[in-house]
Amino acid sequence: MYAGLILVLAARHEPWFDEAQAWLLVRDLSLWDLLAHYLRYEGHPSLWYLVLWIPVKMGMPYSWLPVIPAAIAIITTWLVLRFSPFPRFLTAMIPFGYFFLYQYAVIARNYVLIPLGLILLLVAHRRLREHPWPYAIMLLFLSHTSVHGAIIATSFLILDLVSLLADDSVRTPFRHPLWIVAVVFVCSILLMVWQLWLPRDVVYTAGKTVKDPVVWMNQTFSGIGWLSAVIFGVSMIWMERQRVLLYYLVPVCGLMILFMEVFKIWHEGLLFLTWFSAMWLASDRERNASSSGPAVQQEWSRFLRRAVYGVIALVFGIQIVWAAKAYGYDVREPYSGGKACAKYLHQHQLDNGSLFLIGYNALGVQPYVDRPLFYNYSLPGNVTFWLWSVKDNPFIQYRLTTDLTGYLELVQRQKPRRILLGLNEPNSEDLLKTLLDTQPYRQICAFPGEIIWKGVPIEQDALVLLERTDE
Repeated sequence: MYAGLILVLAARHEPWFDEAQAWLLVRDLSLWDLLAHYLRYEGHPSLWYLVLWIPVKMGMPYSWLPVIPAAIAIITTWLVLRFSPFPRFLTAMIPFGYFFLYQYAVIARNYVLIPLGLILLLVAHRRLREHPWPYAIMLLFLSHTSVHGAIIATSFLILDLVSLLADDSVRTPFRHPLWIVAVVFVCSILLMVWQLWLPRDVVYTAGKTVKDPVVWMNQTFSGIGWLSAVIFGVSMIWMERQRVLLYYLVPVCGLMILFMEVFKIWHEGLLFLTWFSAMWLASDRERNASSSGPAVQQEWSRFLRRAVYGVIALVFGIQIVWAAKAYGYDVREPYSGGKACAKYLHQHQLDNGSLFLIGYNALGVQPYVDRPLFYNYSLPGNVTFWLWSVKDNPFIQYRLTTDLTGYLELVQRQKPRRILLGLNEPNSEDLLKTLLDTQPYRQICAFPGEIIWKGVPIEQDALVLLERTDE
């Protein structure tokens, strides 16, 4: 049922600029240039790009891109159904939550690997002491999905090393293979730091976001303040009782520190996955714990267990509503205008490099075409992705002027015949209106697109094709 739903959605989803960017990087670069030079402009480790490498280099059509995250999500769901420590009714709800069914399942970004890496890590964690090497592999996998994954993986390893040292049943803790795992992991993290070390000419504007951890936590659970507080309180009691509370608090604190610098709305899902993983660990511990003890204690345990399962059911019930809204919207409405625009350009023989680029999200059309679409966007090596460099990408300067006057001056100076304008930046609609009102341009066609969050549009990824009227 899950596989059917997600494959239908994959067939309907139109990738947007961020999904196109990774594809273009892999398509246009050698493996060495990608891993050693250009990933540091993206801020993401290499694993997702390596996943894309074989399909892209073998000529897989870009329109098939959503199949890759869908396949990863199906594997993740199988692992959840196979290894979940929760009761069956809760396990059956998990795949249909917002992050498992939609945001980290269909949107083709590196985040789709995080649930898979986290589930694999939780499964390997069960037999950590006896079999540390599967655990090590999963740590490395999770850490190279994203910087966020590295924070979660590092937190797990530190807590497991502390637990090993505090365990009196382990006679020689410093001789345990987990320390070798730690050394390998640190070397891997150092490699990733070198790979992602920001160059001096990098620039990235994350936009205005609410920097309030309370707001983030509320939106992660339910969006209703008092209800989220109840969910959080019951969860804390449960985690503390099962002695896994630090497996939640440590990675959450690490993520919060990072979010104070760089936060996008889809990062909320990482807070949810951290909560989910801690609840998984707590349920694992509870299932293996002895049921002996005073009658009052056993009654309290049964009451708390029911409350916890009710809280988990509530969280996933809310997420199923979010998933249904997002699913319906994406099936009915275009997520991005890139696919429709590419089809139009091909039908009218305009995909021959004769277009003038305005707005970085217009590059979302580029993966559908084998040759450069825009004659005014030429970077070293004839690459077609967006380069976040003030040194090599002059359009960065136009983007950094909040009124977009740089783009307007460029149009006045070069007088392009046809313009493909991306409506994604804050003032791009004002620029479009100015071009139509004060310049000799008319709108040929518009290609709507809306990026959604929990079923609600939050940002445009639309395109407009303009043509001069005095030629």
